[in-house]
Amino acid sequence: FKPEDAGGEVRFEVVAAQQEKDNVKGAKRYFVPAGKAQDDATLVFRFEYRPLAEAEAKKYDIKGGKTNTADNGENGNDSANGGHDSGSLQLAPSKAQNRLLRAWLDGSDFKSAAVPSALRGAAFDKHVARYVRRQTSDFFVHPQLGPFLEGELDYFLKNEFLQLWDRETPEALARERAKFSIVREIGRRIIAFLHQIEDFQARLFEKRKFILKTDWLVMASALAAREGGKALVEKAAANKQQVAEWRGWVGDDSLSGKKLLEKFPHLPIHTVHFDEAFVLGVLGCFEDIEAELGGVLVHGENYAALRTLEPAYRGSVKCIYIDPPYNTEKDEFAYKDQLRHASWCSMLEHRAATASDFLGGDGCLFSSIDEKELGSLKEILRISFPDGKLVGELVWRNARDNNPTRLAIEHEYVLIAVADERKSPQEWKSRLSVAKDLILTEWERLKLLGLELDDIQLQLRAFIRDNREIVGELARYRFLDKDGPYTGSESVHNPHPGGYRYDVKHPVTKKPMRIPANGYRFPEQTMRNDYVKTDRLIYGPDEDRIVKIKLYLKEYTAPLRSVFDMDGRLGAYAMARLFDDLEKFKNPKPVELIKHLLGFTPYDGNVLDFFGGSGTTAQATLELNREDRGTRKFILAEQAEYFDTVVLPRVAKVIACPEWKDGKPNDEVAMNPAVTEAPGRHWSICTLPLVKVLRIERYEDSLDALETRDEYEARRAGMREMAGADYTLRYLLEEETRGSALFAPGRLFEAPFSAQLPVYTPGGVKLVPVDLAESTLAMLGLRLVRVFEDTFEKRRYRIMSTRTRDDELQLVMLRDLTPAPENKFWEREYRWLAKTVEARWSSKLSTYARIWYNGDTMLLDGETGSSIDAEFARVMQERDPHATTG
Repeated sequence: FKPEDAGGEVRFEVVAAQQEKDNVKGAKRYFVPAGKAQDDATLVFRFEYRPLAEAEAKKYDIKGGKTNTADNGENGNDSANGGHDSGSLQLAPSKAQNRLLRAWLDGSDFKSAAVPSALRGAAFDKHVARYVRRQTSDFFVHPQLGPFLEGELDYFLKNEFLQLWDRETPEALARERAKFSIVREIGRRIIAFLHQIEDFQARLFEKRKFILKTDWLVMASALAAREGGKALVEKAAANKQQVAEWRGWVGDDSLSGKKLLEKFPHLPIHTVHFDEAFVLGVLGCFEDIEAELGGVLVHGENYAALRTLEPAYRGSVKCIYIDPPYNTEKDEFAYKDQLRHASWCSMLEHRAATASDFLGGDGCLFSSIDEKELGSLKEILRISFPDGKLVGELVWRNARDNNPTRLAIEHEYVLIAVADERKSPQEWKSRLSVAKDLILTEWERLKLLGLELDDIQLQLRAFIRDNREIVGELARYRFLDKDGPYTGSESVHNPHPGGYRYDVKHPVTKKPMRIPANGYRFPEQTMRNDYVKTDRLIYGPDEDRIVKIKLYLKEYTAPLRSVFDMDGRLGAYAMARLFDDLEKFKNPKPVELIKHLLGFTPYDGNVLDFFGGSGTTAQATLELNREDRGTRKFILAEQAEYFDTVVLPRVAKVIACPEWKDGKPNDEVAMNPAVTEAPGRHWSICTLPLVKVLRIERYEDSLDALETRDEYEARRAGMREMAGADYTLRYLLEEETRGSALFAPGRLFEAPFSAQLPVYTPGGVKLVPVDLAESTLAMLGLRLVRVFEDTFEKRRYRIMSTRTRDDELQLVMLRDLTPAPENKFWEREYRWLAKTVEARWSSKLSTYARIWYNGDTMLLDGETGSSIDAEFARVMQERDPHATTG
């Protein structure tokens, strides 16, 4: 800008800045004056955009002098200035930023960038305020920018530009029409230019992402029980990096790897510490990887994770639980918080709409929220789940606030939406059935053991789940009496006060039943028609005392109460038990809350949480499976850096042991399955032994990986300097970047085991490996069942048996295609493939509904085959219908 009477120009520029990737909040950053320079007639003020140093934080009154958390003083009083900032103009939304800029402008700090006295004043301050506010505004990719701006242009031209009533002559009207046409044409060209930039970025943002790396957590005890697994466990126990990680998990530096496994045999092996051959050896020990997969952890931005996982999990999730940012800037949430209201809504709406595609017909979504954005979230869910599918609102009373000086806020909310408005969260139970004779026989057997009712019910549920194939209709039992379970005494008849008195005969012996002293609870007609005739009565050992009424699950509705109490501090206590640190993670949700909600969803479904936080949903899923013999699988996405310090270790710890104290496994927990009194009921046996860990490409990685055709060819030719000379590509259009792997991933399949993406870093261009095998499964919507690697004619092969969402078996073959094979190769390859698959898995190629392959191949016996290359590119670049039409 040109200050009045200054004789030159002033320019502000940022000379150093680095922002967190994706939507991570990270350390709070500020514009800090870094110096000034004279460039001919222009005075340049240079800024760094960075966190404050500790001394700077103390000086400008950041609470506690810490820069790695949110600026908690932004909405409070400015104690250094009597509650008010000096100067009449608020320069920045942040009070800390405002104080910093004031110190610069009045000359009390940042001397190297001192503002000349001739420039000081309200006009200069206004430009500073405009610059800082503009640079810190929320930004979202806008895929509908063109239509939006065209609408705005039309409104402007019709309502603001044209003034026809002031143009009385034909000549004046003609001039007005000519100006109208010129402005409209110029406006449309500008809009077209802006739209192609924005749409190009939107395409990159919506693009499904490459999986860069895949690791596994594998329960050591489960691996050792498989053929060939014991040797792999012993190898893991000798790995220094693995042993160091185990020691950190259990809090004991004194034990060797062998001793650690003797004491804690269920510790998970983390394959990040091993080479690819070891990992393939581990996976080769499992006959059905998908069936034994307990969960998936995704390190990456949640929208990117949803887009990438959607082909494989569309319509197969039974429960979604999310704990989104409350938009308060007070909870130290890892996502950017205190967004502008519209930006917060945009962020949630796109993710909720995309997530709705994951739910099956009987699935439901639970979302925590507080009063600030409650109304907005309701409207978002009404849009994402139309036609009455937003079915409820729970009030979670999670605190006790005894402060008498203000309104005591003691609750939060949980909103519920369903995939099918005809199904409430508990109606899934109607799918289960148990054969009457079988279940009653087991009930009587357990009852004769003299067990408490709670133990009987737990073992009965386990029995039902162990016999799903032969057990018909599951029954729940409700007591006729008032005071509790049958104890063998007359009190079991404890009559209902004011009950009904009538005679009932035993349906088999025809002998009269005893009438309780105060009568039956139900009227005679109900007893005879609804219970006696339908064989609903369960009798005591003397066969003349009615103990319980049988109630089938399809008739049983245990309501999900709209108001419930649960101490919110339980989440922090759980973290303290696992990590011996109450501050390990701020405000984690209680495991008990998630288990309470999951109890109203199927015990065998996928559970999705795309605001993964500390991993509470994963722990709740693991614990609930152990309690009811369920086979739920968690799918968690988390983008923050604490993924590796909180989320992954938490999952590993819970797999290793169900109870922890002060960061160590509880010594009272039985580690040996033989110790339990009920064979097959030990917690380790009830734990699915595999967890997949995916690390996915980020949006900034996609931007950095753009290459022009010249750059791609230069990099292929080894001319690295030329390839990285001008690499900050942001607004290159599709034609210029057509050769980029982002838009032409097919070329990666020429050498799938050495696939790489170029990524810009402060040190220059870096080639990042891509897990093309796992990326292929994601794009094709396939889940891994079995895998092996082999070589044929000096070419490396990875063969994967997979399963679709509909349980259809398909085979995936990836192999090196450089150099290009000669024509006669394809028949030899087919003979080898058919022979090898049959030898490894005892299955013929005709077993698989489809055979996928990179490049080309030959199938000789009528099998259905498809090339991966084109389908991979199509799915990866497929636009998000919710984003482009919403």
